[in-house]
Amino acid sequence: VDKAARRTGAEAVIIAGDPRARTTVMEEVSPDILECAVESDRGDALEIDLSRVLDLKTAERVFTVAERFERELAHGERAVAGLPATVEAVRKGQVETLILDEDPDNPSRLWIGPDPVDVATKPDELNGKAHEDRADAALIRAVAATDGDLVILPSNGPEVTLGVGAVLRYSDPTTVHY
Repeated sequence: VDKAARRTGAEAVIIAGDPRARTTVMEEVSPDILECAVESDRGDALEIDLSRVLDLKTAERVFTVAERFERELAHGERAVAGLPATVEAVRKGQVETLILDEDPDNPSRLWIGPDPVDVATKPDELNGKAHEDRADAALIRAVAATDGDLVILPSNGPEVTLGVGAVLRYSDPTTVHY
């Protein structure tokens, strides 16, 4: 269990089955895995427990990233907010975690080029062929190409007016934060 959880980067481990077997497994896993382990005795209703754990882990992740974003943005260092600043950070490969509001109808558009990080707010900012695309799709594609993470803020969350922002891998004196 320890080896599989570490290899896959598991954030939660659900231990299900016979109560004695669960106890034995829980006694053998490492303390790190024990912290994220959840026991389930539901049998056929394991999906309910799994859904609950995944919802909880997702909420924890969103909260942790949002808190870090706010802290870094307040210090004016490793975070940017708004479309122009985020686009610039994406082009530089600075984005560790892209943060988007949950808004499938967002009309924002960006210009993209052949390389995934060729993203711009105006077509003349790119060298060569450029075409328009949805802003969220263009940013997600670029961040994925640079091994960044994505966090979608739920529409009922505290930062519903953010639009777009990012936690950065490194600070750069030329980066505009707003």
